Amino acid sequence: IESLKEATRRAFASHASLSAGEQNGVINRLAIVSVVFLPLSFLTGFFGMNFTFLTDSMESREEFWLLAVGLQLLVLAVCLYVLHRTRVWRRLREDD
Repeated sequence: IESLKEATRRAFASHASLSAGEQNGVINRLAIVSVVFLPLSFLTGFFGMNFTFLTDSMESREEFWLLAVGLQLLVLAVCLYVLHRTRVWRRLREDD
């Protein structure tokens, strides 16, 4: 009976360890996604406000959308480049 108790304890410990590893991977991915989208949501919130100095200096709506979308794409590209250079991207792919 004692050996069965010990085997059960080891099985539960192994299961808890595997669950903790999976949760760690999920939390890691969530943190990376939030790091990528936090600057984007700041930029969209900033440019979504009604500032006269922003709207008066722009000649057309096309310039506004070009600036807004261009800045978002630039921030996204920089974030992806940093993730790729720091090898976080490969670790995320290996976790799957």
